[in-house]
Amino acid sequence: MTEKERKDDGSVPLPMKELEEIVRSLIERIMDDMHEDGFEKPAFYGFSVVYNGADKAEVQQFGSIKVGDNGFFYVSKKDPVVECTEVDDKLYVTVDTGVEIDDISFSASGSELELQFETEEQVFTQHVELEPKVDPESSKMTCKNGIVEIVFQILDE
Repeated sequence: MTEKERKDDGSVPLPMKELEEIVRSLIERIMDDMHEDGFEKPAFYGFSVVYNGADKAEVQQFGSIKVGDNGFFYVSKKDPVVECTEVDDKLYVTVDTGVEIDDISFSASGSELELQFETEEQVFTQHVELEPKVDPESSKMTCKNGIVEIVFQILDE
């Protein structure tokens, strides 16, 4: 790397145009494959990478597109999207189940949530690690248009 390629602060610019082209190509391929397979549910994938120096990169992923052991992306037709959000002293667990409230049951411990969805077509169980720990007795569940929200009181540690 030449000195010209370094920024004033010593950092190295990422080849963003190349990265954008790779991501756009992957998305087009995934969408074509989904269309060929008759997949109708929207798919999304997101990630963030935080690099804190020598081999300390932290990667967080979310979405309905998964990366398999072979390195290939695939779209999960079963796995619901789960999002945990901490606001003040509450933990909000939001799950896109696509089912109605009567088809959902759950149980929780201080650090884990187990959701079960049961319809005529399938029975599906989803385990979610809860961080921070919560009071399972404080749970309140709502469901609107297949989106389940369970709110927990966070335990003081």
